[in-house]
Amino acid sequence: MRRVLYFVTLAILSAALIAATVLIKKQKDTEAPRITLPAGSLNYTEGEPVDNLLEGVSAWDNKDGDLSADVFVYEVVPIQATGMAKVVYAVSDASKNVATADLMVSYARKKGTVRVGLGGEPVLRLSSAGTTISKGEIFDPHAFISSVFDDNDDKEDLLNRLVVKGSYDLTRVGHYRLQMYVTDSDGNESNKAEFLLVVE
Repeated sequence: MRRVLYFVTLAILSAALIAATVLIKKQKDTEAPRITLPAGSLNYTEGEPVDNLLEGVSAWDNKDGDLSADVFVYEVVPIQATGMAKVVYAVSDASKNVATADLMVSYARKKGTVRVGLGGEPVLRLSSAGTTISKGEIFDPHAFISSVFDDNDDKEDLLNRLVVKGSYDLTRVGHYRLQMYVTDSDGNESNKAEFLLVVE
């Protein structure tokens, strides 16, 4: 009788454990936030604070609610000879789901800007808007560069001059907003790509 009771109890506990596991999996947040962009056109002049491009931009998450204050400009990519630029916005929720959105804006070069070299500044592209790593893990920013090119310098030379702007601590949990850019041999800086480093 005790043996039968033992197996019945074991079966009930197993069923409860399976049900709890299924419930936890169902509750796991895998849905990225939604970014809403302004309906009107935005203007941007080279060198201005990118925060000016956040006017009218909002974000909402199904679990965390309003994330508008957490949206940041990932990168500004000028479209040559069009007077326009593509602005890429990004935001992440508490479950590390990342969302991005693109917006075309009017773009103007800053007056008095001097360009050295034959073709201007290099161009940097990242493979993602951010990453999540464990505390104490190594962070290699080069691993997130999808492409970089310039009219004079080769890729290896440009990567050797990669600059990561912003502070972060791999021994402490936190969200760290960084900027990555490269400089060419003429001293021209590439576009500054925003990157969100999450340490957990």
